[in-house]
Amino acid sequence: MDQKEDSELWSLGVTMFTPAGEQILLNERANCIAAEIFLKMCDIHSTTEERANTEYMSPNGDVPFIKCGNELVAGMENIVDFFKSKNISLSSHLDEQKQRDCRVYMNYFQLELTNSELYFTWCHDKVTQEYTYPRCTSVYSWPLNSILYMMKKRNITKKLKLQKITDIEQATKSVEKVFTKLSEILIGPYFFGNKPTELDALIFGHISAILTTALPDDSLAILVRENQPLVNLCNLIGAEYFPSILTTEDQ
Repeated sequence: MDQKEDSELWSLGVTMFTPAGEQILLNERANCIAAEIFLKMCDIHSTTEERANTEYMSPNGDVPFIKCGNELVAGMENIVDFFKSKNISLSSHLDEQKQRDCRVYMNYFQLELTNSELYFTWCHDKVTQEYTYPRCTSVYSWPLNSILYMMKKRNITKKLKLQKITDIEQATKSVEKVFTKLSEILIGPYFFGNKPTELDALIFGHISAILTTALPDDSLAILVRENQPLVNLCNLIGAEYFPSILTTEDQ
């Protein structure tokens, strides 16, 4: 895309579409926060619109998704790649090896954290009854709300079985392992030194969502609070880019 096309594209603005506040779930909220922080770190002005049918509007079912001109881009990884194709990247200052490391870490940690968040949300009986079901059925009338809930639950539990996540203990240990690894590679105020990268945005999304989402089981939040390097990172990014997030609990 040439400079003129870029200018025309940005003049149209970026709109990010997210699920409605009363229906958004933990893993969705993590990715929405991550994408919003990424845009803020890139100094890209954006507006956010909540829609009850965001996942059905999304080109691939992932949330959030952005609209930029005529282009729709869904999912954190695809959003990062989209802006990289426009020469906007938070990791461009890194050498090639570190850029590869950043992407590998993003892919690995995104998969592990998302799977564990999904397991807590959809396979933990107390969380499912008191948190997931009420949220998933809040924006549609019966019987459509129950049908959509059961379809989504069936698809997610099938996916988790393929990933061989079978119980809460396993999901919790997976998160604990991820947090330990993250604290080991946190070499400065940010993961790759003095400047934030896409990895910092991604991890902030997950950590802040876990800390500010009121689940009936707070095991994940306890694991975060026990990891001071990650708490420090979250506080640093929150203070710089998103001061309201750490004082706003998603009920």
